[in-house]
Amino acid sequence: MFDDPSTEGSLLRKRWFQRAAIASALGSFVAFAVLTIGATTAVNALGRREAEEETERFGEEAGRVALAPYLVDALFTGSPNAMADIGVAAARFMASGPAVRVKVWARDGRVVYADDPRLVGRVFPLDEEEAALFDTQRVRYDVSTLDKTENALDIGGPSHRLLEVYFGTRTTSGTPVLVETYYPYELIESRASQLRTRFLPPMILALGLLAMVQVPLTLRLARRLVRREREREQLLEQVFQASTNERRRVIGEVHDGAVQELIGVSLRVAAASEVTTSPLKDNLRVIAADTRRIIRSIRSLLTSMYPVEVPSAGIAAGLDDLVNHLRSTGVSVTVDIDDDGMPPVDQLLTLRTAREALRNVGTHAAASRVVVWVRQEHDRWVLDITDDGRGFTPEHGAERRDDGHLGLQILHDIARDRGASLRVDSTTGIGTTVHLDTPVTT
Repeated sequence: MFDDPSTEGSLLRKRWFQRAAIASALGSFVAFAVLTIGATTAVNALGRREAEEETERFGEEAGRVALAPYLVDALFTGSPNAMADIGVAAARFMASGPAVRVKVWARDGRVVYADDPRLVGRVFPLDEEEAALFDTQRVRYDVSTLDKTENALDIGGPSHRLLEVYFGTRTTSGTPVLVETYYPYELIESRASQLRTRFLPPMILALGLLAMVQVPLTLRLARRLVRREREREQLLEQVFQASTNERRRVIGEVHDGAVQELIGVSLRVAAASEVTTSPLKDNLRVIAADTRRIIRSIRSLLTSMYPVEVPSAGIAAGLDDLVNHLRSTGVSVTVDIDDDGMPPVDQLLTLRTAREALRNVGTHAAASRVVVWVRQEHDRWVLDITDDGRGFTPEHGAERRDDGHLGLQILHDIARDRGASLRVDSTTGIGTTVHLDTPVTT
């Protein structure tokens, strides 16, 4: 199946591939089921909450517009004219919208107006959140099951479950009052159902497509991994493996840990800035931008550190990310690479050396210009990377190796095993040249 020259190896790879296919299919099904259940629950909850908040906003805005002109101090004394005026306004308000109850409260808990006249003049206890609205002039909502004393006369009304919207306002003379409007909870359920109908089917469809696509992608990746493994067995895998594994471990921990946490911090700070006034708003935006810049820097560093393989397009393509990063920082980078005919093992060694050198340029050199040059010269493949940065002394290089900066040292050992030579020439204040000389194999 995989054209492996080793029958035993071919059978092992075939069995591994079959197990991977079964595990992928089962995993996709389980993931789809879990995600679907979770998405349905989340959309239901979010839809209901969004509908409640929409009703809250409507209740406040419509109530303020419809009732505010008729909230006068004469209501507190039971003026017939004032009661008649607000009664007409309340009737129009309920007739033109979904509201089914209207009450106006005084600070002492007395109902100064209600669409049900039996409640006018009665005193009921207000909870702390309701009482606070007299001073804050804010709005809040609550789902009522009509179990409060004030709702005793509502049993048997339009609904046994209502959404109560409270907002603080003032009479035309400035006296604080509390306006309470009631809405059928069926309105909330209907709006939540509309939101579910709008968002849930596309979400489930997307999850299903993702699960369906995942299986062939996994199988394709599995085939590619098998083929790549055969190729890698012919390279210097035993030499690269130790450094590769350690780098991947560190990169994975940083990417899945610190980077994800920083992304969360950036999103929370940006969201906080949208609901905060200046000058804190401006400070939060600066902090969010700084955090995103740090994330980009860390990702660029992780990308440059990640152990790579030679792309099908050649060494130059494998350097694109580092070259683009250097150019984005203002460094002039010239790339002149002709690796046509270079064996894969030499391409890999050259690419790893070039990436390590460019990463060092970006991190330490403070250079304004870098030249990357690869050519075949007679019986040698030659890589030269030259920068005009600050350079360093041999003593400084030794100190960096002692401090654990072993990237080029590891590549020097690999080059020696390959029969190549890696040399670093540097002069303080002038720059650095990394030179890799690899014999051409026939």
